[in-house]
Amino acid sequence: MNNEMDRRIAHSRQSLRDALFLLIQERGFDHVTVQHVIDRAGVGRATFYAHFENKEDLLLSGFDTLMAEISHYQRDATRLYQDVDATMLAFSRHLLEHAHQHRGVFLAILGSRSASAMQARLHEVITQSVRQDLQGAILAPTLFEAAIQALAGALFGLIVWWLQSDESLDVAEVNALFRAMAVPAMHSVRGP
Repeated sequence: MNNEMDRRIAHSRQSLRDALFLLIQERGFDHVTVQHVIDRAGVGRATFYAHFENKEDLLLSGFDTLMAEISHYQRDATRLYQDVDATMLAFSRHLLEHAHQHRGVFLAILGSRSASAMQARLHEVITQSVRQDLQGAILAPTLFEAAIQALAGALFGLIVWWLQSDESLDVAEVNALFRAMAVPAMHSVRGP
């Protein structure tokens, strides 16, 4: 019974998230209401508010899922690859694939009046991912936080540029660009 309840909850949350993503691409985030979302998802108002406070909360919940996926991806990379350079910041590929898959949503959010909260949360997810990845790196203590902020800022900026530009780069090419800059930067700040 408990597993069935968990599946129903997960299904409701995903249906609401999917509905929001579609509506954002159609109308733009600022023009989507909770009523639009529940109508599209085919759930009741009580179901929506049982899980989320408002549409911003619903959108931000997707970042929690993304953070969990990134952590899982990074653990797998650490287990699969012996080469430190290959495991370093390996989550970037998954993050770029996610951004590419949800390009319309990202672009609509970047262009909305409500974008600052979403951009801040995306930047936080990237920063946390970099911080988790660098926990095992041997960095000079004074450089640790600076390296985290520089790498997270670079990846965030690269994603925004890529999604907003007319460049026809695919995920692998953008990931290669990021890694070409980030891996040497990491080597330059390693402690003795």
